Amino acid sequence: MGKNRIFLALAALLGVVLLFILYKAVLSPSRGDLGKLADSQLVEFRRLYNSLTSLKETVEKLSGRVERSEGAIGELRVKLDGSSASITKLEEQLVSLLADLEGYHSQLESLELVDLGPLEQRLSLIEAELHDPAHGLAVVEAAIRALEARLEGLEAQNAKIWECLSGMTLILEERPEEVERLPVDLILAIDSSGSMRVNDPGGLRITTARRLVAGLDPVHDRVGIVSWDNDIDFVQPLTSDLALVAERLGRIDADGATNLNAGLTAAIEELLQRGREEAQKVIIFLTDGDGAYLFSGEKGSPVALAGAKGIRIYAIGLGKDPSSLKLQDMAGSTGGRFYLAPTAADLLEVYEELSRRLIAPARQVFKFACPGD
Repeated sequence: MGKNRIFLALAALLGVVLLFILYKAVLSPSRGDLGKLADSQLVEFRRLYNSLTSLKETVEKLSGRVERSEGAIGELRVKLDGSSASITKLEEQLVSLLADLEGYHSQLESLELVDLGPLEQRLSLIEAELHDPAHGLAVVEAAIRALEARLEGLEAQNAKIWECLSGMTLILEERPEEVERLPVDLILAIDSSGSMRVNDPGGLRITTARRLVAGLDPVHDRVGIVSWDNDIDFVQPLTSDLALVAERLGRIDADGATNLNAGLTAAIEELLQRGREEAQKVIIFLTDGDGAYLFSGEKGSPVALAGAKGIRIYAIGLGKDPSSLKLQDMAGSTGGRFYLAPTAADLLEVYEELSRRLIAPARQVFKFACPGD
């Protein structure tokens, strides 16, 4: 709006100048004087025009600065609005804090109303005993007499136990033949790392595993396979098709590194996903090397999970340098057992022992009897 007013004033001024020039031209008596006058007024007109042009540029610059100032003022107003919202939120938090303080204050007042009489009476009794040595001594003597009576009872009980132990006999009883064993869900987690080419060149770990599988009962038992090295080669899910399991065992190769956690975790996951509630959940874990392993006390340990879920692990260390400490932790933490097989030929005896543990039901039990029982 102000810019338009300036342009109107400049136009009016320019019109006045032109009228003045015409007026001078009409009153001039001679043509020569008229030319001189026109030249001088033209020079004056050009000077005025240049001044007006410069003034116009100055006005435009001032207008640009005004527009930028208005934009900055707008941004400042937005920031002020945001600050106002923050202040409002802080006020609300302060009100809530004051309400909490009032609640705490009321709780403190209610605590002052608690009857502390019984506690004070008990403290008074204790102080009295401390200030009366004779009474305190009598209390101690009574406690000693009660302890002596308790010890006499324990000594009598102890004597009876020793009498029983000294004359105890061991009785072997036969169980009926119809005793049935629990079904088995078994995972054969077999190391397929490259070092097996040295420690098991004849593939006896496959042959002995097949013999164990052949002794299972397809009606009650199921078997799965985890072939592993530094990663998982393949997983055969739990199945009662024992012929299929025997065929898949032949696919285990000897290549790659060793990652104990990988093979163990895959075996545990298979039992947790497909294992039956009524079945024994068992892993036979065989390796000839050492690799990544989380001990049972470490966070995220797969063997700790197995123990918590009732999965028993029988760990077999093959060769001269298996990871015995890790395998012992694996077996001991889950109620299983660790077997050391210095050579592949020793696997025959190990798998026979495992077969007896898993398949043959207990036909005999031992009982102890005290004299007179």
